[in-house]
Amino acid sequence: MEVCHGPNGVDNNSINNLRYDTHKANINEATPTRKDIRAVKCGDGRVFFSITEAALHTGASRSKIVECCRGRRNKSGGLTWSYYENDW
Repeated sequence: MEVCHGPNGVDNNSINNLRYDTHKANINEATPTRKDIRAVKCGDGRVFFSITEAALHTGASRSKIVECCRGRRNKSGGLTWSYYENDW
């Protein structure tokens, strides 16, 4: 058994956000789910559910797409990029 963080994230060490569980359960909870992956939108209007998906479909570099979304770069793969906020 180990101490695991709850739904309020690893930065919240409040007793209300901690619990005991198995290592396997803790690892499974830490694995990102679809809602934890940030969607991106490219300059031509297409929306991709993840940066990896965007890179596969456009040939743009994943790391360069992230740099664009963070405002550190103008284009990747000849396209502009931004994070797409939406409640799926």
